[in-house]
Amino acid sequence: MSLIDDFLRRVPPHDSDAERSVIGALLIKPEFFDAVAEIIETDDFYHEANRTIWNGISALAAAKTSIDSVTLTNALGGKAALEQVGGAAYLFGAADIVPVPSMATHYAQIVREKSILRQLATLGGEIAAQAYEAPGHWSPDATEELIATAEYGIAQIASKQIRKPERDKAETLSQVLWNLEHGVENAVATGFASLDRSFGGFNIGQVTFIAARTSKGKTALASNIAINVAKAGIPTAYFTLEMTTDEMWLRALGSEAQIDMFSARRRGYRDGESARVHAAEKLLGEIPLEILYRPSMRPRDLRLECRRHGRELGGLKLVIIDYFNLMRGDRRERERWIEMQGVILALKEIAGELGIPLLVLSQLNRETSENEPPLLSNLRDTGAAEEHASNVLFLWQKPLKDSAPAYDEWEDLDVIIAKQRNGPAGLRVPMQFKKNWGCFRDA
Repeated sequence: MSLIDDFLRRVPPHDSDAERSVIGALLIKPEFFDAVAEIIETDDFYHEANRTIWNGISALAAAKTSIDSVTLTNALGGKAALEQVGGAAYLFGAADIVPVPSMATHYAQIVREKSILRQLATLGGEIAAQAYEAPGHWSPDATEELIATAEYGIAQIASKQIRKPERDKAETLSQVLWNLEHGVENAVATGFASLDRSFGGFNIGQVTFIAARTSKGKTALASNIAINVAKAGIPTAYFTLEMTTDEMWLRALGSEAQIDMFSARRRGYRDGESARVHAAEKLLGEIPLEILYRPSMRPRDLRLECRRHGRELGGLKLVIIDYFNLMRGDRRERERWIEMQGVILALKEIAGELGIPLLVLSQLNRETSENEPPLLSNLRDTGAAEEHASNVLFLWQKPLKDSAPAYDEWEDLDVIIAKQRNGPAGLRVPMQFKKNWGCFRDA
């Protein structure tokens, strides 16, 4: 007998006594419902009858109605419906078998753990079946897709296992007030003094967009921010969908060492440049910053990567995506704007679920005039970014009347705070950008 056949013949993990004990305990001690409901949900029950009874108890609790044999029978649909779940003997017998009603949450934890094991077993069977059905010819793409599916499934199951208890209102208010009185700021600062005075920073659960036309310094500003943040000891992950990891680290070296790396590769080092590059290499190697090349990344890939690298770095505090318009949706749609709308909603979900801020780079529509400051409606691919982004920053350079600055000169430009969740919008922050170094500084 094959392993697959053996797997299919097995009874999925469950504990019938624990399921009935949860129901019986709530019939005896209905005041434990809220605590139990924080642990399990309908799908955690293996037996259909127990699912139905649980739904009836949940309906009574939601209606703030007492939970007893009479009200539960009515909630299930009367005596005829009660017979479909085993009748009065099954329902009332559940109360009789409960060893200790006050241990309702303990029984619920058993039910949940068995549910998690069932989900793992189901996922394992599905992955095994897909592996056996893989194309006969060599296909690394198919293998990579299967691995991603497996990782995503595991992450989804794991997220159900870890349920953080909510702080009560008094505790939350006390913490907020303490932070205010002691000047505790949870937001991640950009590291640029002029920008930090006007911008509230990257807050947990928020998605911030930096947008500009092509070749206006989006990547340079984002990488400068990443380095500033990591220098402060804050773990940061930078996902690049366009440039390779080697190219991004080369840019980071040039920015930190303040060297034109394009020229240095052709003419060699000059005037102490070698020492500055090696000093930059040492610093970049020590700070908690990871740059990862992930072309065509999807939200589900991002979720997995954040969890993985968060474990390696001891918890991520800032994640940067360069850039939004190259992402793919978890589902392919005929209309690009629909797919990208799904992406931005998924990014908001990830930021909240993982408790991290996301900084996302984006292009502007080609129709955007260079003579006027950009508007939120100029964000490319979907109006959902304009609606759902917590903060939006634009890079904009006033049209130059004379000739453009040389490649190795500092250029004046504005960071426009077009939208800000925790502060005023419409502010302009003057900064300077030097293209050959890929470096920003306060004006």
